[in-house]
Amino acid sequence: MTSILRKTMAGLDGWLHRRGFAGREVRELMRAQICAAATSSALCLAVTGFGLWGLSFSVGAVLITVNFWSLAKFGQGVVFIRRGAVAALLFRFYLRLAATGVALFALIAYAGAPAAPLLAGVSTAVAAMVWWGMAKTMRTQVKEA
Repeated sequence: MTSILRKTMAGLDGWLHRRGFAGREVRELMRAQICAAATSSALCLAVTGFGLWGLSFSVGAVLITVNFWSLAKFGQGVVFIRRGAVAALLFRFYLRLAATGVALFALIAYAGAPAAPLLAGVSTAVAAMVWWGMAKTMRTQVKEA
């Protein structure tokens, strides 16, 4: 079972690398987000029988994954930009935040999606960051004989 999981993670890493995620840690963080969003969405959809709650959760998870993807890709590029990087980063951050807010508002106000599962789906980014941080911490701890 672990060899299948390792092959899947290696395949996802290769796919992300081909899409411009050159940094190992950024790629691992994006992989954690994709896995957290996909796994929790699949579980939620299965439990709710593709009901409104499960669909709303999945939409929230997809929304934050797209947002996270954009932030991670842009964050990699900022490392190499000297002048104006902070202003560009802040502008794109606020633009992305506004677009996410408009999307959430439209989903709640016009599409009738319940807010709680949408926000729970958005919180997959927090879960992915915690998961990635714990994995990184566990890898760096050295055991002495």
